[in-house]
Amino acid sequence: MRFGLRGKFMIAFSVISVALWTATITYTFPAVEARLSLAAQGQAYEALFWEFQRNILFAGISGTIVSLIVAWFFAGRLIKPLEKMVKGMERAARGDLTGKIIVTTGDQVESLASSYNSMMKQMAKLINKVALAAEQVFDAVSTLDDNSREVVDATQQIATTIQQVARGTDHQAANLKMTSSNLEDMSTTVQDVVGSVATVEQQAGQANKVIKGGTKAITEAVRQMDIINGTVNDSAETVELLGRRSKEIGQIVEAISAIAGQTDLLALNAAIEAARAGEHGRGFAVVAEEVRKLAEQSAVSTKQIDDLIKHIQQETMNAVEAMRNGTNEVSTGIGLVHKAGEAFENISNVINSVSDEVQRVSQASKKMAEAAGSAAVAVEEVSSIALETTSSAQQVAASTQQEAAIIEDLGNAAQRLSVVAKDLKELIKNFKV
Repeated sequence: MRFGLRGKFMIAFSVISVALWTATITYTFPAVEARLSLAAQGQAYEALFWEFQRNILFAGISGTIVSLIVAWFFAGRLIKPLEKMVKGMERAARGDLTGKIIVTTGDQVESLASSYNSMMKQMAKLINKVALAAEQVFDAVSTLDDNSREVVDATQQIATTIQQVARGTDHQAANLKMTSSNLEDMSTTVQDVVGSVATVEQQAGQANKVIKGGTKAITEAVRQMDIINGTVNDSAETVELLGRRSKEIGQIVEAISAIAGQTDLLALNAAIEAARAGEHGRGFAVVAEEVRKLAEQSAVSTKQIDDLIKHIQQETMNAVEAMRNGTNEVSTGIGLVHKAGEAFENISNVINSVSDEVQRVSQASKKMAEAAGSAAVAVEEVSSIALETTSSAQQVAASTQQEAAIIEDLGNAAQRLSVVAKDLKELIKNFKV
């Protein structure tokens, strides 16, 4: 409380400061004319003094009351918005971002509340986006984990299939090596048969010349018939040996055909497993297709050889039958000397037939020798390809196993990311938006 003079009047005033507000209370005393002459107005001055004291006391009490009222009013305007702010922040601290703070003071507190509401709104949007992203990450990680498991299983199946193909190819290479050796033996045998057939052809020509002589005695004819009989028997044995060799060749060809079929089946299985693997098995599918083509070519070649062998066997049976007929004719000629002329003519015809058959057998034997040589070369090539296929299959199997390990690591990382996404979802549940 302060006092002062303003002209002829005495005044009292008080200043109240509350936060940002300042109130000034002024009280003006009734007009009192200042009279300085105490001697003339002593009694009046004394009365005025006491009145002045009362007025000062009244003004002080009034100013204090007004100051308290003003302070209470302005303190209420400041504290209530702040209490709302505190309660709103406590709700936000508990995770409830839905509440708004409504303040209409028209000052900085209202601006602060508006900024707080905007911040909570943006934070709610952010949490919603984070929740959606966490859900998407969790779903994507689950899908990635499932896909990685499927890819690992498919890769392991491919590796197993490739290993089976490698083992089958090793077995096939061993069989092909044995087949190549057998074909070389067969080629040597066929060359011997060709030589024997040439000998038979030469002897048949000599017999034909003997028959055409016709002037020798019956004894000489019988002797010649005996020679012819022995020669025919030898030829029959040679032709029968050729038949047995042809059967052995047929068995070898059947073994080659079985190997080609097994190779085709293994290549088909490998192509199927590579197709299941998708992009990862495309390279091996090309290798499997080339193996399958080679197997088909081998099957076609063995089919041709088999047809040729069957033809040779049929011709051999015909030759054996013809030689047996010749033997019967010779026996008949020996028993029927008086029909020597007729017998000689029959023998000449038979010998001519045998000569023709021998020529055909000779030609067939030469072709068979050439086919056996070609088959041996083809088998060598197939054997080399089988060895290369085994090496390639082993390399592909190793690469597939490395790829499976990488994909398994990716699956483990996806599982760890799934745990992180799940924890993030649990944290977001603590917020109410």
